[in-house]
This record gives sequence, structure tokens and C-alpha cells, in this order.
Amino acid sequence: MNADSSAHSFSAKSASQTLAKSHRGPKPRSQRNRKRTRPDVNEEAMQNLRFEVEHLSGKQWLLHLRPYPYTFESFAKSRWVGRTILDVYTDEFKSYPRSYYKEAIQQGRIQIIHKDCPSPVTVTCDYEIQGSDVLAHTVHRHEPSIMIHNNQSPFISIVGETEDILAVDKPATLPVHPCGGYHQNSLIPLLERTLYNEKDDNKNLFTIHRLDRLTSGLVILAKRSQVARTWTQAILKREACTKLYLARVKGRFPSNLNLPRITTDPPVNGEWMSHVCDGSVQSLRKRFAHSYWITLQSSNTEKCTALSDMSLDEFCVTSNDVESWLAFLSCSDSSSDSTRKMPWLHVACPVRVVNFKDGGCESGTFDHVEDDLYRRNVKPAQTSFAVIRYDAESDSTIVLCRPSTGRTHQIRLHLQATGHPIANDPNYGGEIWYGNPEGKKLCDMAQKELDEAGITALDEPLDSDEAFQNSDASNTLYQTKCLSTKDVPATDVEVEEMARAVPRDEMNESLEEFMKRTCVWCARCRGQSLTKRSRLEFLVRSQGIWLHALQYEIRIEGVATAFRTQVPSWCLFT
Repeated sequence: MNADSSAHSFSAKSASQTLAKSHRGPKPRSQRNRKRTRPDVNEEAMQNLRFEVEHLSGKQWLLHLRPYPYTFESFAKSRWVGRTILDVYTDEFKSYPRSYYKEAIQQGRIQIIHKDCPSPVTVTCDYEIQGSDVLAHTVHRHEPSIMIHNNQSPFISIVGETEDILAVDKPATLPVHPCGGYHQNSLIPLLERTLYNEKDDNKNLFTIHRLDRLTSGLVILAKRSQVARTWTQAILKREACTKLYLARVKGRFPSNLNLPRITTDPPVNGEWMSHVCDGSVQSLRKRFAHSYWITLQSSNTEKCTALSDMSLDEFCVTSNDVESWLAFLSCSDSSSDSTRKMPWLHVACPVRVVNFKDGGCESGTFDHVEDDLYRRNVKPAQTSFAVIRYDAESDSTIVLCRPSTGRTHQIRLHLQATGHPIANDPNYGGEIWYGNPEGKKLCDMAQKELDEAGITALDEPLDSDEAFQNSDASNTLYQTKCLSTKDVPATDVEVEEMARAVPRDEMNESLEEFMKRTCVWCARCRGQSLTKRSRLEFLVRSQGIWLHALQYEIRIEGVATAFRTQVPSWCLFT
């Protein structure tokens, strides 16, 4: 709606109606922007993406994505209307200082997309935002490199596929969907790009469940939104879904366990059924279990409710290979081996998200947490564990994990609560290079090289494929001392240098060339090829944790469907 028509429509309303409308709250999310189609200003950039595959070691490959111009779009919010575009970006988007936004608007990095004009237009800093505007901020996007299974498209191992479902084995370091610095280098966009033709109208994939970026293993995706809803509902119905994970933990599991032990009436899904919840926080605190118990299961049809008096020392020495466990769990005829009993150790321990921005979580009794926060944030959780094998040389144990609930980071938290964290999970008690001295050595070498590049005043030309269009030192950004990776935010000095860069000459310089010339991250890469830089940055990060989604079995309308991946190499002790 343009300004004239907007004024006309409001003039036809009474003052009381207008006043009432101004005090209404925001529309429900499902009703917002339903008639406003988001302009696809990134279509050309998405079609021109360039990927490079590099062999890292053994069966490990890296997928690099060349930096590309990308436009972030934001529909104008009601509180922005009538304010200048410079004030809105300064107050609402705090990633950069006001000086950057001022220069970005003047240079055409930040533009406006009007309702009746699909192409972005350059405006002045004092332009006042209208209700139908879309704000467009174009940046030179650098994405972290990711690990892939092989050097051939689609780069990801396909576990199984039906008319409605695609099951894949996700490598560690690869997020399921775009998040943070990862956009096209995430599972769904990568599969849509490599498996389906760009002109295919049915190329969209939909998430049914998710794995953490650093977790590897089975991810099941739907080809239609309705299928995704059906399968997601089945997973939420805990009795209709069985999930099995493999983990490698510190020490001899569970010798360090120090939780209270249950002797009668174990909880269900982390909750005491004997405690009636009357809605008060006190009743919740009593209902959420914090303990462990051991059962012996004689068949997959048995619900593991029969308690065992097996000691932790006896549980420690149990051992079964992965194939034996899976064969046992998949056997519906208990008479085939009626004497064999498999021990499970069950842990019930509440969990909560501590930092929603970073995703950090913790487990415990939370006696210190205030009642209101406890009610909103603390959730019951339960996981079952079985020992596969202990390796004395590395002092680590392979554990089979079966979560009964699906809380964020649940398995990682519960293993930490037992005193046996995932060995290389630095966020929850592990060490990033546990049992991997070669990885630690490569990390140190890569960090040293990045540091040296960050403190060197480089003035030699870049490799031919990385040459800037304008090599004049006065027009090009230079590196700032001791900046090693693109994970480090842009400094004030870098932002000021970028703001002072020579404006774009639209007749002789493309938008991509301009973005590259004035990009902070490209400036940090001077003297190195972007591929080498991306590899070095990958080597100093975590290359995944020893947690793998091995098998999911989901029952929908009485029909069970199971998908299973290969056992990861870190489970195979040498």
C-alpha cells in the first residue's frame, strides 16, 4: 500500500477505530504477512554458487563454498514506520556501529524494496520507512567449510529412500538446516541442490527431527509437508518411536556414577507416577526424578520394568558388540534365546536450557532455581544405556544410548551426569582432542599459521583467482593484528576502514566485486587462497563429537519403519 492509498483508507475510519487499532497487539504469527510475498533478491546468487571439494585425510573430505553476495531481508515492523532507515539499523541491528550503516546506505549495501517495485532501490540516510517496505542489507557471505562423506555429489550417504521419505547419514560439523554462519552449507539446502533439478517443483525437503551440528548419524527428511507432520507426531508419541545412539565416553562406564539408586517403582519418562502433580512448583520438583536403576531385558517386547540388583561393578564388565545388540533388539521372538538377558542402566535427571542464544544446557536437581524459572524451564528427561565395549588403552567406553524423552542435548547431559561425559565433547566435560594427538597437532599448526597471517602486513598480490579488481592499497582493506578466524567479530578498526572505502563505481564495478573489495573477511584472507584459509579454520574447530544417531524405528498406524546407518569408525577400536 503506497502512502496516498494508506492515507485515504485511514481517512475513511473514525478516530476511535484508528486509536483502537494502534493499541492492538501483534497479529498471531500464522496470520502475519500472508499476502506479502518475499522478493527473491538472492535467486541469481544462489544459482551461481561455487563449491570446491578438498581431501582432508582418509575418508574425510571438506566441502568449501566460495564467498558470495547475499541479501538479508526484513519486512518493516510497525514500530519502524516513520523512522529513518539509519536510525532503525543503528537501534535494531547492533552487529555494526552507526558509522558502518551510514556508509552502507550511501554505498548501496542497504536498500529498500518497495511493494510495487521488485528491485531494490538506493535511498538516503534520512529516508523514512513505510509500512510496506522491505529492508535489504547485502553482505559478502563467508560460510564455514563442512565435512562430507565423499567427493561425489550428493556428498552425503543415502541410507534409504521411499516415495515420501529420504533418510541420510549426516556427517558431524554439518547443521541440519541453515543457522548462524551456515546457510547453503547445511544439510537440507545441500541435498536439495545436489539431488534435485533446480527446475523441479517438488525439490523441497522438510525436517522431521534434528541432530546437533557436531553429532553425526541418521536424519530422516520428508518430501512433503504433510508427511513431515505425520512423522513428527509419531516421534512425539514416545511409545511409537525407538531411537538408538552410539557414544564414546570417558572412563569405564558407569563406575563414576553417583546418583541415588531406585529400588522400587521406577519413574516413567523421568517422572514419578506415584507423585500427583497439582500444578504447584513444589509438586513438580517432587515429580521430576533424579536417580538411576538397572533392569534386565529378555526381549525387545519387554518394557525393562523388572528391576535388577546388579551392582555397578557387575554392570561395568558387561560387553556386547553392536551387531549383537541390534539383533537382540530387533528379535520379536523371545523364545529364540529365552535365557539371554541384556542389562540396561536407566538415568532420570531433569534438564534445562541455560542460554537460549548459544544453546547451552545443564542437568541436575535445580534446587537453586527460582520457582517461576523452574516451572518454565526445567523438563523431566530419561535415557537408558548399555555397555558395548571398554577400551583400556584409551580409557573410554562405547555405550549404546536409548533416550525415552527428546530434550535438547539430553544424551550429552545425562552422560555428563553419570561422571562419564562424551570423551571429546568440550561443552559437557570432554576434551576436544581426546585420544586424537594428530588432530591436536594439526590444530596447533593451523592456529599458528592463522596467527602469523593475522600479524603480517601483507602487501603482495593475492593468487590470481583471488585478485581484487582494484589493487590500489588506499582502496583495499588490510588485516588487523591477531585476528585468526572469521569467528572473531569485526573490530571497530576494520569497520571504520570498510566505511572509508572508495564507493562503488556502478559503471565499472559489479556488486560482487564491490562487496569483495570492501569485505572484512576477505581482507583477513589476503595472502592466502580462500580454500586454504577455510581449511585452516576448519582444523582449529571441533570436528564433531563421538555421538552418532544409529537407528530410528517409527510406528505409524501399526506399521513400523526402521532406518539404520553404518557404525562410525570411532566405535571400532584398533
